[in-house]
Amino acid sequence: MTDARLELRSPPSDVDDVHDWLEDVWKRHPEVDGEARFAFETALIELVTNSIRHGRTASDIRCTVEVDVTETSLTALLTDTGGPVNLPSVPWGMPDDDESEGGRGLALIHLLTDSLEYRRAGDRNVWTVRRQTHA
Repeated sequence: MTDARLELRSPPSDVDDVHDWLEDVWKRHPEVDGEARFAFETALIELVTNSIRHGRTASDIRCTVEVDVTETSLTALLTDTGGPVNLPSVPWGMPDDDESEGGRGLALIHLLTDSLEYRRAGDRNVWTVRRQTHA
């Protein structure tokens, strides 16, 4: 069951819309501890940013973000209309090159969450992120 849903179209939508939306989600779920909330929100913002920045294949990109909050976990499902993602052979590792500007986002998301999954479904990218909370 989806607890909250957000539709984005960029432009004009951006990550500020996600921040505002998540603020409303957390107001409805004060039971979620601050550490889990911060880590999950940071990971989700990074994922949406990547989808908007790197997924653009046309003049705009559309994203749907769904969040499910339970007693023990936070789960986000992000779908976007970006092109297929070519993950590196070790998809969640930090780049070896200290000078590298890119490639750290997925590694950061992986560090902040308990699971990160990617698949291509038809013409959309589908990402699932989960973070356990304190029961």
